[in-house]
Amino acid sequence: MTRYEVKLSEQEEMALRQLATQAGFDALLKLLAGESFHAQQEAMECTDPDEKKRLTKLTDAQCTARVVSSLTRRLAAYREIPLPQPEPQDELRDILRVNWERTN
Repeated sequence: MTRYEVKLSEQEEMALRQLATQAGFDALLKLLAGESFHAQQEAMECTDPDEKKRLTKLTDAQCTARVVSSLTRRLAAYREIPLPQPEPQDELRDILRVNWERTN
């Protein structure tokens, strides 16, 4: 099975890190979990006599649970990555370097 990965740009990753610190982030994770539980519930409650339909519901539920789990894990990981903070000394050093280069 081939696995495709979509690479995020540095700006997109920074946006996700900032999103992870917002108040609504936990609600997003709950919403994803709810979708997974809903798919599993539908599979459990499926009483259709057609075995193929039951297996389809079960497969859908398993796929949904797998995707939700992966997304939740990846999104939660952005919470663990600290946001880079520019250090005042570095900014001052850059300003002084620019001023030095202008005068020389």
